[in-house]
Amino acid sequence: EVNIEHDPESAAFVEKANGGNQTVPTLLIVAPSGTESVMTNPSLAQVKQALAA
Repeated sequence: EVNIEHDPESAAFVEKANGGNQTVPTLLIVAPSGTESVMTNPSLAQVKQALAA
């Protein structure tokens, strides 16, 4: 867990991923295959699917 109010680098990542908005949760998913994806406010099912890819 990262608090974007205390971590400017993470805040910048979240803003870039969300069109300038600080929308949380924003996740950077790295699947076992090495594929990276960014998900904003995903469901548990979406996270599991992304990690399985």
